Amino acid sequence: MPVKMDRRCRAFSVFHDNRSPGIYSVPPLVKASCQLFWRSLPRLAIMLLQPNSTLPDPSENFLPSVGPVLIGAILSWWLYGVLIMQLYVYHLVFPEDTIWIKIVAYGLFLLDTIHSLIVTDVAWKMLCRGWGKSDSLIKTDWAFAMIPMIDSLIPMWVHAFYAWRLWVLGRNLKWKIFTAGILMLSLGMEITGIGSSIKYAAFNDIRKIRVIESLAFAWLCSGALVDTLIATSMAYLLLAARRQANWSKATGRKLTNMIRLSVEMGMVSAVFAILDLIFFVGSKSNIHITFAFVTAKLYSNSLMASLNSRAGVYERYDPSPREVDLENTRNVTMLEHGGIKSEGLSTI
Repeated sequence: MPVKMDRRCRAFSVFHDNRSPGIYSVPPLVKASCQLFWRSLPRLAIMLLQPNSTLPDPSENFLPSVGPVLIGAILSWWLYGVLIMQLYVYHLVFPEDTIWIKIVAYGLFLLDTIHSLIVTDVAWKMLCRGWGKSDSLIKTDWAFAMIPMIDSLIPMWVHAFYAWRLWVLGRNLKWKIFTAGILMLSLGMEITGIGSSIKYAAFNDIRKIRVIESLAFAWLCSGALVDTLIATSMAYLLLAARRQANWSKATGRKLTNMIRLSVEMGMVSAVFAILDLIFFVGSKSNIHITFAFVTAKLYSNSLMASLNSRAGVYERYDPSPREVDLENTRNVTMLEHGGIKSEGLSTI
């Protein structure tokens, strides 16, 4: 006997009967979507339970290339802002400096501004104009090729000023010869930096940047060596001057701060130059670009910090009346507008 089904059973049977043309049949698109969801459900569960098992992002392959450029550009502009503040302090505190010291300070600021423009141009072309284009991370232009040249020109500018200080501080022939040797090393650093720029400009391809490896090695090593020699020599001569001159305790403490500043800034510049060399030679990523963008700024700020530290010796920033230390009047006067004279310190 045929089994009679009520309306609900009949509707249920029609719903599951794909051959039935009734209104309760499942559309093919819905059925395919449900099947796709069911098949992908295990993978979805794994992704939810283990977030680290997600599929790799294709953009992650570009992080070692673009990340150092971004970080280096940010740090470079931050240090450029610090330099502007230091130049403003120098302009207010030392309006009576000799013309050539002003040329050193403002000329350094001009070079650092050019360096900032070059860094900005490189970052813009790699990260903005070349967004989504792999060639922008490989093919470069004149701005990228100029980095070694400007990164060696600014340190040479700073080294020349510090060499003048050593020339004035050291009275005998031994120190004069030593200072001349430092200048020759710094000049060699600049020559190898220019050579690196010229040699790389012939290719303008980051994949072939190893062609300047030997020149970069000589450039960065000589820069680190000069920084170390200047820092240790300046500390030695300032300590000797502090012992020989009849300074008050307050002035002696300020000279100690100047000694510490000279050593710290020299060592920081040397360490960054060495790190730049290590990552350039030992790493296939662009991490060395971060140090290349930052190292020159450290040189600029170290020189301006050194110039402004003289305010602690002169105390020109304090316009209030104070007692005159007759015992130190002669030595403090010799600090003004020059270098360390035979009897004491000068503008160092």
